[in-house]
This record gives sequence, C-alpha cells and structure tokens, in this order.
Amino acid sequence: MRLISIDDTDKVCRNGYEAVLIAAQYARKLNSIRLNKERNEEIDMEEGSKQYLRVTSQALYDLVDRKLKFERSWE
Repeated sequence: MRLISIDDTDKVCRNGYEAVLIAAQYARKLNSIRLNKERNEEIDMEEGSKQYLRVTSQALYDLVDRKLKFERSWE
C-alpha cells in the first residue's frame, strides 16, 4: 500500500483541511457508485470475494495523482 504524506497533498491543495474535504466528497461518490454497481449486478458479496481499495484510500490516491477536477467556490 502506498503512503500519502502531507507534502503530497500540499502540492495539490492549499492545506490539509481542503484536501480532506475534497477527498471525502469524492469518497462518498465512489462509495455510491460501487454500491449501485453491486446492487445492479446482484453479486453475492462474500467476504474476500472481490479485492477493493477502500474508497477513502482511492480518493486520496486520485487526489494526489491529480485525477480529480475541482474548483474552489470560496476564491
């Protein structure tokens, strides 16, 4: 598992608070998409049947890798 430091998030966001807000909002979206997909496919989700990153980890990775597009409404 890859470690993300404060320095990594500071390159993308102004501060840690902003990084947490953006990553949390995106994690909620990822979780919603994942749950809808599982419901639609009617998959028997037994423990360990699929390997997923946690949505919070995926959100932070995407943020640091600059895969997220966001705009600051408070500028």
